[in-house]
Amino acid sequence: MALHIDKYACGPAQRLMAEALLKRYLETYDSTKKDSSIFNTLAWTAKAAYVLGASDLFTRCTRRLILVGTAPYSDIPNLALGVDILNKEILPVTILLGMEEQRSKARNFLLRQMTLISEGCVSSDCNILPSTSTFSQKMAQNQTGHRWPPSWEDTSLRCVLQDLEKGGDILFKQKVDCSHTPCGEVSHDALSAICKLVEEEIRGMCYVCARRDKMQSMCEHKEQLKKAAAHPLFV
Repeated sequence: MALHIDKYACGPAQRLMAEALLKRYLETYDSTKKDSSIFNTLAWTAKAAYVLGASDLFTRCTRRLILVGTAPYSDIPNLALGVDILNKEILPVTILLGMEEQRSKARNFLLRQMTLISEGCVSSDCNILPSTSTFSQKMAQNQTGHRWPPSWEDTSLRCVLQDLEKGGDILFKQKVDCSHTPCGEVSHDALSAICKLVEEEIRGMCYVCARRDKMQSMCEHKEQLKKAAAHPLFV
């Protein structure tokens, strides 16, 4: 429908109604379905929003794709195989690469933040890093049995962040070579704070730059995206 609206230059007249329909569909979509199912739905919805010029909806869809996606975004074009549509390019390559870049940065940011709070002496002037063999086990228990660090091939950022929010305090033992007391606990509040920081890193793709085939790393509207990311997602 969006492709036909675009083909016959009816975008300005139909955009408001079409965007309302897309938002209603996504709001009522069963968010309990598997991430792979949501991934496919969001990819097509992002395509429709991109064609219709629905910038806010496009940013939200790509943001959610980053949260729920586990497969490479290069798999998205395969969704159009065998589908009879006017334009079989689901999303431009610059958008796929931008989402891949943003997802990788968010994953690495999460692991780095967890490392900072799990390793280090409580004394601010101590540079010795204690080692622990139990932290990964405790994190796995806290993640309802999932391994830590996460297996990104089959675990989405959404799943990891939800588990961190549900879990409680993490108690573990560490060995340290200094005379100070190492950190032996990660509180639930600290985990929640990290989840919030990670979510702020996932801002979705900028529609204006996407239409110009500009890479996300070259985006000039990062502050606007940051403000938009503060609003709750619709699914």
